[in-house]
Amino acid sequence: TLVGFDDITTPLLAIGGEDDYGISLETVKELVDRAGSKVKKFVALGKPYGQRGAYGHLTPLIGADAATEVYPLISAWLAGGYLGDGDEERAAKKPAKTSSARASRPN
Repeated sequence: TLVGFDDITTPLLAIGGEDDYGISLETVKELVDRAGSKVKKFVALGKPYGQRGAYGHLTPLIGADAATEVYPLISAWLAGGYLGDGDEERAAKKPAKTSSARASRPN
């Protein structure tokens, strides 16, 4: 049991693979549910969830399809889309914000 998991208050994106033998999808979901974050999302990966292949422990980061199936989810989350239920398409299309300091910097 993780003590203090409910103390996590930052936005939380948890990604789990159906074939991850280190931690089950059920356990990841339970931990997300217990987190104190107001903004939190659990994403299950694998064939039953619409991906092309199986996902284990590292395949969400380094798997053959990670760049096309996982990275866009992470990118949208980081861009502020937070992938709320039904918002996946909106989040994926949301343009990234440009820092005003970066935009005004001379070349």
